[in-house]
Amino acid sequence: MSDTESEFVTCPCNTCAGKIQFDRALFDPAAPAVVTCPHCGLETTLHIPSTPVAIPAPTVPPQIPIPPVICPPPVKAKNYGRGVAVAGFVVVVLLLGVSLAKTLLDYQKDYQERSKVQVISTEVKYDPVNLTYDPAHPVRAFAVWVRNGSRFAIRDIHVEWEFYAQSGTRLGTYDFTFYETLQPSDSRTFQTDFVRAMPDRTEKYGALIRGFEFVK
Repeated sequence: MSDTESEFVTCPCNTCAGKIQFDRALFDPAAPAVVTCPHCGLETTLHIPSTPVAIPAPTVPPQIPIPPVICPPPVKAKNYGRGVAVAGFVVVVLLLGVSLAKTLLDYQKDYQERSKVQVISTEVKYDPVNLTYDPAHPVRAFAVWVRNGSRFAIRDIHVEWEFYAQSGTRLGTYDFTFYETLQPSDSRTFQTDFVRAMPDRTEKYGALIRGFEFVK
């Protein structure tokens, strides 16, 4: 080593044992320098240790091997669209069938109950005052006797009278709705208001129940 080259020496601090480097050429064994330790901040005397203090090489953390990325093979998507559509169509058809069957069953039960409401007899009542006043155009009321043989009370009974001449020619109709209530297994007579209609007193007539409402 030439005289111009420097050799650095490492000594430990006398207090904290921290490592301090200095130039050997500037070290005087007879009057060693007193310096401030850069580690603990206290004063320490430089010296050349009998055994050189090795500066450990910086440790490099071992590299963790990265496992290779294995991509799964592509899976071909199945087409369920047609099957789902068919299943949905079948469900809708079944629901409609159940609803239709229930409607028909309810209609059959309702029809059976409605068939038990019947007209027993009919009558045309003339207003004697108006009959004397204008016999060509008499004022009349139409009465009907209704029997309720169903299990429910009925109301809003709509009755229609049909009038025919002796020859069979249809002269016309007259309908009226009775808003009274008729209890089950009961019968009574309903009468319309007096009206001026059907001047031919030789006509034939009959009454039909066109509808009513069950009170369930």
